Amino acid sequence: MIRRTAGSDVGGQEGPAARARLLPGVLVRRGGRDPLAQLPLDIRDARHAVVAVSVTCAGQGCLQRSVATALLCRLAGTWPDWCTGIRTNPFLAHAWVEGDGEPVGESDDIRRHRIILSVRCRRHRAPALKWEAGSPS
Repeated sequence: MIRRTAGSDVGGQEGPAARARLLPGVLVRRGGRDPLAQLPLDIRDARHAVVAVSVTCAGQGCLQRSVATALLCRLAGTWPDWCTGIRTNPFLAHAWVEGDGEPVGESDDIRRHRIILSVRCRRHRAPALKWEAGSPS
């Protein structure tokens, strides 16, 4: 666990995001497995992994599930499209990820949603992040 003391910062930045960037290096230095070594390469596998470890993501937490899936894919070097949308009759808001324009792990009912906000990638394969043992950044 990374603990923050008063006045400490990470590379001139403070907060959870700055500390999270240190996590893979800290785990490797402490004798743990490299957390990035076995990341799923497929969007469907990433979604399955997220659902397998989180009760919230496995249930009604579509926003948490879609964001966690997108971030896990990003760590593995891919970037799915992230979408949020609504349907009106009956009203329902939903968030999901898409690969090559197709919703991943969603029922056909998703087609009834109108996309309100999406984060689309320009290319579907991005360079994977590389972490070196002993290097926090």
